[in-house]
Amino acid sequence: MTQSRMVGADLLVILSGIDGLMTKSDGTGTLIPSVRKIDDSVRALAGGAGSERNVGGMVTKLQAAEIAAEGKVDTIIASGRRLDILLELAAGKKIGTRFSLRK
Repeated sequence: MTQSRMVGADLLVILSGIDGLMTKSDGTGTLIPSVRKIDDSVRALAGGAGSERNVGGMVTKLQAAEIAAEGKVDTIIASGRRLDILLELAAGKKIGTRFSLRK
């Protein structure tokens, strides 16, 4: 059982220095609002395995999303720089990248 499921979580929110998963691997480009499957193309956008930027970066966040999905919990990666981010998410506002990877 995943930790998210052990605490009865419906959603894992990971706050980051960027808005979510972006269309370019350097963190620029446009926001990808939804991901249904983490494959090699998504991993490449995160910096990919072996990248100098992947220590504690987006690759680690993708791994957390995959672990949460094992417990049937969606994940949102969003900017922690927004003042009321958690309130906005709780209100249902579509912010960041939502990973709906449930099998």
